Amino acid sequence: MEAAASVLRTPRSNKRLSMGGFVYIITNKYNTALYVGSATDLLFRIQQHKNKAYKSSFSARYNISKLVYFECFNSRYEAYQREYQIKSGSRAKKIALIIKANPDFDDLYDDIVLNGIEKSIYNK
Repeated sequence: MEAAASVLRTPRSNKRLSMGGFVYIITNKYNTALYVGSATDLLFRIQQHKNKAYKSSFSARYNISKLVYFECFNSRYEAYQREYQIKSGSRAKKIALIIKANPDFDDLYDDIVLNGIEKSIYNK
């Protein structure tokens, strides 16, 4: 994991928001399709994927909403750079990255909601 970004609650959304950024990889139920993205509010962004907020998006069309990998950064710029680095790699490299951190391809979203990013099982 990269250096953890600061996390806080805001009255606007009452969701955890990062002052930095995140890179994440999500997949479908069968782990056959991968999507790499970045966000400043990881939980909100994953909720958008789970709720299919953008009906014609790639993640909505292929039922991709299982969070299997994420990295925390101190700035949005670092997160965007890492996103493009991961996207430019092969599928095999993306899978290797996931397996190294989350070999069972567990959905990390619930763990983050329950324990927070800093205390997440995945982030140890």
